[in-house]
Amino acid sequence: MRFKEICFENFGPIKKGTIRQNKINVFFGPNNSGKSLASRLIHGINSTPPLSKLLHSSMMKRYLQSKKIDHNYLHLYAILHKSGISIFDIITYEKSNCSIRIRRPSRPLDFTINKKTLNGDHTVTSHMLYFALQEFANTYDSVYIPAGRTGTVQFFTSIARIRSQLLNDLLQAFGTGRSHMSDKPTAKELKKFTHSASNSMPDYLEQFYNLILLLQEDDLDTNIRRLFSDLFLGNVISKNPLGLPRLFYKDPTGFTTKLESAGSGTVAAFPIIAGLHYVEPNGTLIVEEPEAHLEPSRQLKLLEILQDVSYSKKTNLIFTTHSDYIVKKLLGLVSSGKIKHSDLNLYYFNRAPSTTTTTIEHIEVDRNGEAEQPIFDEAIDALIDEFSS
Repeated sequence: MRFKEICFENFGPIKKGTIRQNKINVFFGPNNSGKSLASRLIHGINSTPPLSKLLHSSMMKRYLQSKKIDHNYLHLYAILHKSGISIFDIITYEKSNCSIRIRRPSRPLDFTINKKTLNGDHTVTSHMLYFALQEFANTYDSVYIPAGRTGTVQFFTSIARIRSQLLNDLLQAFGTGRSHMSDKPTAKELKKFTHSASNSMPDYLEQFYNLILLLQEDDLDTNIRRLFSDLFLGNVISKNPLGLPRLFYKDPTGFTTKLESAGSGTVAAFPIIAGLHYVEPNGTLIVEEPEAHLEPSRQLKLLEILQDVSYSKKTNLIFTTHSDYIVKKLLGLVSSGKIKHSDLNLYYFNRAPSTTTTTIEHIEVDRNGEAEQPIFDEAIDALIDEFSS
């Protein structure tokens, strides 16, 4: 589903803001200001199939016959599921409701989530959606690449949650209290367990790790090898030691090591290049902190690769970043004429230390690549003051 504009109010830490989809979109600002949350919601919107397709899923048809659920909210549940966002986690602290308005080529979508009206139906609905959405799981209209450390933490947190759920159900089934499953579990009880365990992994994270598995199992595409070699000089190869598919990094000297044992910059950048390759033409690639673990010169080179391939594939790019090198490089590409100033949107997530909420501010970029960069300018001013004193 494509969108033109999203308006937020009381969405997580974001008090108010509007984001318009463009060729290249950059979110920058302080930590915990809502950049990743907004990015994940955008991924959910872009990767959720039209409601008409969801309603035609045989599973959803049977489920909706027994439930009176507003189709508008069914769409919201699907978007949040794709985003890996809990409906209980999106209302700004001390506020009573959250609103999200999505402008798109067809009719707009308006969602208002009120604390008083939240009920238990959303849990069952999200489990049903998990299976209904599997029919559309093998598409790459939108690819979300979490920051290396963020993705790792989320992955192992999900695994821990699944293991805890499994242990809990085993104890309930075979321990003293058998409230969850009976001595001889029925099909209904087994299905309930399957739903509870399989729904523990956020959809975008599952897609991300499926992408890594796909790369291990297949011969690496020549284009991926070329892009990776442009960035790191070495190359990535796939081998099958002991019949198990593995990825290896071969540096310019010929030294070969398992990819996960290579430098942290290599490990962090490889999924970004893979995502750039697999994202559908006219799709969206969302990258959290593309600068993670890369020295400044490689940050700039990675931006050149992303910009060049995205223009040739006609894909949109969204970055969250804490690096002024990323922002300045993009402004430099505008100045040199490689990017039209109208193709670049800069969004500053303004969350002052004294406040608990964020306001999203659109930063204007002129034809010469000039633009304000509040958070980076503040850091430079602080350094100047320190040296001058």
